[in-house]
Amino acid sequence: MFRERSPKTRNGPAMKMRLERLGEIVASEEGVTAIEYSLLGALIVVVIVGAVGLVGTKTSALWSLVQNCVSFATDGGGSCP
Repeated sequence: MFRERSPKTRNGPAMKMRLERLGEIVASEEGVTAIEYSLLGALIVVVIVGAVGLVGTKTSALWSLVQNCVSFATDGGGSCP
């Protein structure tokens, strides 16, 4: 059903060209700059995810307080500080 790939396909000229190009990118100034920007972008994403998680937790607690206050005001259930 599936055709097996020969080792020649994986280690052929196309793969060598890709590895050479990757080596050129890493060795060149543009490659280093791209890697630096990638790391900076990843750091920004980590900070944003952490901030959203923290704000989400605080917001959830706030809405629970609002729900308790509304419940207390309408039917005397719950508690409101």
